[in-house]
Amino acid sequence: MLVQPVSVRAERQVTRLTKDYYPEIVAAHKQNMILSAQPMGVENARYGENTLLSFVIDFGKIKGLLPVHEVGVPVYPVYRSGEAVSEEGDLWSFLALGKKDKKIIERRMIRIMQSGCPLSFTIMTFDGEVAILSRRAALERLKERVRLEEGQRIHVTVILTTSRGAWCDYQGINVYIPRHEVFWGDVSPGEVLELGNTYEAVVKGVDDLVRASIKDLEADPWETFDSRPGSVLRAVIKEPVTSAENRFRVTFKPGVNGVAQGAPLSRYYIGQSVNVRIIKVIPERRFILGRIEE
Repeated sequence: MLVQPVSVRAERQVTRLTKDYYPEIVAAHKQNMILSAQPMGVENARYGENTLLSFVIDFGKIKGLLPVHEVGVPVYPVYRSGEAVSEEGDLWSFLALGKKDKKIIERRMIRIMQSGCPLSFTIMTFDGEVAILSRRAALERLKERVRLEEGQRIHVTVILTTSRGAWCDYQGINVYIPRHEVFWGDVSPGEVLELGNTYEAVVKGVDDLVRASIKDLEADPWETFDSRPGSVLRAVIKEPVTSAENRFRVTFKPGVNGVAQGAPLSRYYIGQSVNVRIIKVIPERRFILGRIEE
């Protein structure tokens, strides 16, 4: 792995439920406590003519349901590149979404569940068998307790990676790491960050959304990369260059990319490891031109 995860002690208290769940849930409901637990599943249940997605929290005989519109960022409302696509986060706005958007949200919820990261929530209603939960309400209260400043170093746990960035958890609140702040060069967040792992980051901005950077704490790979013209290096084919025939974008190591010309009459595929003879290096542009050799 390129970016090394860090081992840290849990920074927030997870409320441990006893075998007698009922009194503890009732007390948490009455006192409006913030609890924390790992989702055990994603339920897709009928709601009239529509379906409603919910995280399932296991309380033993009591079933905890965290509906999609009460999860908040990064599930719903949907955010892309750290900006809200939809400001609405209520039930009816979710039900009005098309099947494609609902499927995207369901996949996000499954990946968050797979990260193994506990989610904070409060209990909204409780009828003795089912507890309806809200993470959005818990987030509003946690933002008042957790004070962050620009330049502060924190340990964040990855709960979701997308092509545009990584969503992380810090003491129950959301932290967003844009793609260009994950690592040097054009690197997909999922290539270097693993769900459920904890990484050190530095806070870049605190407003309606906390933004952070891992890249600022990592060494620039170009400083130690030896790419002299004439040398032959291993690289991985990432994608074809659409403007040129048999030419490909390649990655020598995360953060160090280039373009390589394929050998005549040879066929290549994405993800293939190849030998590339270096022809030209332009350090100031972080660009390498090479030729694939058999």
